Amino acid sequence: MLSCCKKISFPCHLVSACRQSLLHGNTSQRTTDLFQATSTLQRNYSTENDLNSYDVIVCGGGMVGTVMACALGNSPYMEGKKMLLVDSGKPIDTDILDQPGSYSNRVCAISPGSVKFLKNIGVWQHIPRSQAVERMQVWDACSDARISFDSETDDMLNGRQQQQHQGICSITENNMIVSAAMRQLMTTKVGTRFGVNIVDCEIPSEDDDHTQSQAPSKLTLSDGSVLSAKLIIGADGVNSFLAKRMNLPKIGWNYESFGVVATLQLSEPCVNNTAWQRFLPSGPIALLPLTNELTSLVWSTTPDQAKMLCECNSEDLAMKVNDAFWETHSQNEIVSSAHEKLTEVLSWFGRDRISVQQYPPSVQAVLGRAQRFPLGLSHTEWYIKSRIAFIGDTIHRVHPLAGQGANMGYRDVKNLMNVIEESVYEGRDFGHLSSLKDYESRGQLENLPFLFVSDAMKRLYSTDYWPAVMLRSSGLEMTNAIPSIKEFLMKKAMS
Repeated sequence: MLSCCKKISFPCHLVSACRQSLLHGNTSQRTTDLFQATSTLQRNYSTENDLNSYDVIVCGGGMVGTVMACALGNSPYMEGKKMLLVDSGKPIDTDILDQPGSYSNRVCAISPGSVKFLKNIGVWQHIPRSQAVERMQVWDACSDARISFDSETDDMLNGRQQQQHQGICSITENNMIVSAAMRQLMTTKVGTRFGVNIVDCEIPSEDDDHTQSQAPSKLTLSDGSVLSAKLIIGADGVNSFLAKRMNLPKIGWNYESFGVVATLQLSEPCVNNTAWQRFLPSGPIALLPLTNELTSLVWSTTPDQAKMLCECNSEDLAMKVNDAFWETHSQNEIVSSAHEKLTEVLSWFGRDRISVQQYPPSVQAVLGRAQRFPLGLSHTEWYIKSRIAFIGDTIHRVHPLAGQGANMGYRDVKNLMNVIEESVYEGRDFGHLSSLKDYESRGQLENLPFLFVSDAMKRLYSTDYWPAVMLRSSGLEMTNAIPSIKEFLMKKAMS
């Protein structure tokens, strides 16, 4: 976000009027004219004194929507603006921050860049527990190819020496982030309305975009109320009503696979700060550290196997998880021979760059029941329309193998906040389509590479066909042996 030391620009005709009054009028007249100019500015740059009229309305109280509302509420540029968060669910419970209880199955890997942003808006400080990941081990079940990342020894700390070390990422429960954002939101002047659905949305015609004073957008809620706003922010998820109502063109597909998540008990306590991921022919399986005794499972697999895993008892599921990481799969002789030769060539450039294979700690039991959810990819062609902008899963959906879903949403929030604050600083209408175009271009430039890479990896690692195995194994080993490539990839993922 912009530095708050900048001064807000005012329209030229108001500045001129104030200047003339200050130079030529008497004291009483100067005071009156200045008050009138200030009142005019307030009418032009904030909503009228109407209970149902707002400057910004955020629709969706999930992980991204609540953070967006916090960013708005904590921005000095939005001081005096009237803002609202609307969600169809129940009011968000913040008591779990004081008594967290058992771990939730749904967790995400929050990058250092996202952690820094959440700290800046006062959210991260409320999160009671989160596990920093210091190392990552990734390997292929169909070959001996592997790659490792270490936050201390792989030169991943370049440019961060003066900051507090945060590891590669932080494994954090989804519900903790939402509750922390809600607690911080309660310290701001952003209003909230829960338990109401959006039943209609109207935006001004794009033919009117060239006009200075454009009509506001309107939301109709299930309780019959009609709200107007200079900017509506859609953060209502993959099945967004607002995106459908605005006819946003969307490209996407289902992967015909499910993600299975669960909280696992390790066989014995250990220093648990490593994330483990193995690519199986049916999809990747990952263990994400929670504590020295607990870890979180994310297993992407076929619909039938996902159903079976969720129906397993605790001991059977623990055994299947251990087998998935430890079981030896048959390997093609051509692939094995090519891999040995490549390893030998790479060793000429520095054997110490080839990591030693390690394996995760064994799992003893499953806490609670495993859960599953469908996987897919989607991306909307547009991020904005007149007086409405979209963020998070509403505009992009990504496979969890790269751990970038939540981080992409928080980059959307940062990009949109930058555009809003720049518009306020320059005295422009922040809800006007011309002001929002920079957000769309910045967002697509950042999001499309992540979508493309995650989709390509998912497809490349979803087969045991030997040419594909040879291609991906060679790429993985070469990336592991060349520090500059690893550093580039990690810097992108950690932003």
